Amino acid sequence: MRKKDAELARRAAKGNPAAREELVRTYGPVSFRCARSLGLGDHDAEDLAQDVTIKLLGTIGRYDSERAAIGTLVYRMTVNAVHDLRAKPSRREVEANTAILSAIPNPGSRAEAEALELGELRQLIVNAVRHLPLRQRQVCALHDLEGQSIADTAAALEITTTNVRVHLTHARRALRERLGHLLEG
Repeated sequence: MRKKDAELARRAAKGNPAAREELVRTYGPVSFRCARSLGLGDHDAEDLAQDVTIKLLGTIGRYDSERAAIGTLVYRMTVNAVHDLRAKPSRREVEANTAILSAIPNPGSRAEAEALELGELRQLIVNAVRHLPLRQRQVCALHDLEGQSIADTAAALEITTTNVRVHLTHARRALRERLGHLLEG
């Protein structure tokens, strides 16, 4: 994978439009999902993902495949950008639901009901994750919501794998306490 990343980065750095497009198409959605998992609304997550993708394209010439996979770099950039956005006092709370609307199945279908239930459940989980302390929130979002490995989560957050495991344990305990009522019944 790292060889593929290195080759893609090399081609993109030289201005190859197909390579640059592949970076955008592959890693824009990764950044968006990560930002949503970290608690941003659709509109803010879209803006942030675009900013991260532009930054990635601007710095791709300095990419070192020996240090991290491109995906890990995108997660790190996204986590940092979400942190920076939340640090701003004038953060917008408005959400644009256009991406969600295009993904909703046909009205009245069983798939629609299942999608809505899963969407509601995911939203409850994301809302609960928002209440976790910052590092627990980051670790939980990357590992549990985005499916990153312990090692990739550690690399993206620049912490040890042991720290990832400790934060995951505390985060999951807190989430069980907050969401335990969903498991009953």
